[in-house]
Amino acid sequence: MNTATEKRASFKAYFVGLGYIMAFAVVVSCGAGGGAGSRGDPVGPAFAEITVFPSVIDSGDRTDVEVFIDQIVEDAIAVKIGFPAGLQYVTESAMYEVGGELYDAGPDAAGAGTDVSFVVFYIEPEDLLGGEESFFIHLQLVGVSDVADGRVGVDIDIDDPLVDNDEEFDPATPLYDAQDDDDIRVGQVAASSSSSSSGG
Repeated sequence: MNTATEKRASFKAYFVGLGYIMAFAVVVSCGAGGGAGSRGDPVGPAFAEITVFPSVIDSGDRTDVEVFIDQIVEDAIAVKIGFPAGLQYVTESAMYEVGGELYDAGPDAAGAGTDVSFVVFYIEPEDLLGGEESFFIHLQLVGVSDVADGRVGVDIDIDDPLVDNDEEFDPATPLYDAQDDDDIRVGQVAASSSSSSSGG
């Protein structure tokens, strides 16, 4: 092999090796990343993810809310679901889903602040999960007045063992910071928004 050929072979090997190193670095950095609330980086006592569908409804219509809870690190948790005052919780619509099975759920507390209403579930994961590591909460909300650009959110806190659950939650001071949330629009503002987006 002449000198020119040797140099080309050497450069090729160098760049192939460099490519592998860069690809490895990208994989490592992606695996190590992730913001608050991403899988592998729970915020507070557990990881929570919420989905609202449909996200655009008329007054009188219902939307389904699904909360996925995983990576639980506390013996007792309070799951707070907050939603705009233009929506109401549909009585007896809440269910726990554990391992594909559905069970009746609370909520154990409810209340309305100035702009946000809440339902709260107090849960002892060991009793509920029976060996499973995650579960869902399903419930429905009904639109009662216009909501322009609302959010339905979930926050998980520790259930204080020293305070009775009947007295633990106060909607005036809900101690609520959503870990995850999803869009909701209700009524005429929802209809006009849909018309504007479809009208081009």
